[in-house]
Amino acid sequence: DLRVLEQAAEIRFQRLHAPFLDNQVVRACRALPEALRVQPGARAAILRTVLEGAGVADLPPGWGAPSHASAAVAARTGLRVAADSLMALFGTPLLAQAGLVEARVVRKALRAAAEGEPLPLDGLADLVSLELWLHRLLARRGTCWTGTPARQRAVP
Repeated sequence: DLRVLEQAAEIRFQRLHAPFLDNQVVRACRALPEALRVQPGARAAILRTVLEGAGVADLPPGWGAPSHASAAVAARTGLRVAADSLMALFGTPLLAQAGLVEARVVRKALRAAAEGEPLPLDGLADLVSLELWLHRLLARRGTCWTGTPARQRAVP
């Protein structure tokens, strides 16, 4: 993933900064005994110790521990709140017009996920974002660069 980010940054002549892959951080992580690195909850404990050493104390219990449950709950809450808008978006989706998805199947999956059925939310998020991007692309067509007068060439 980092290699892809580096290549994308090189194309646009931008500097990429990934602080968690900083040389000093990587060396410190590799210096930890392997038995400590693979323990459940070890990352949160190490992070807590590092922050305490830097002067940050009084962290709430469980801070730093990964919680996929809260992310899934937030995603499902977002789906429930935006259900009407998503159904309208996938009423006549551009992806279906292109023959890439079946609108009925996507709407059914969105309804089921909003109701709490265990479905892969990442795939739904990708579909929604791609459909939104296509709609915005078509809405912008002709408003940015098309129809602008050609620049005059300077006569030497």
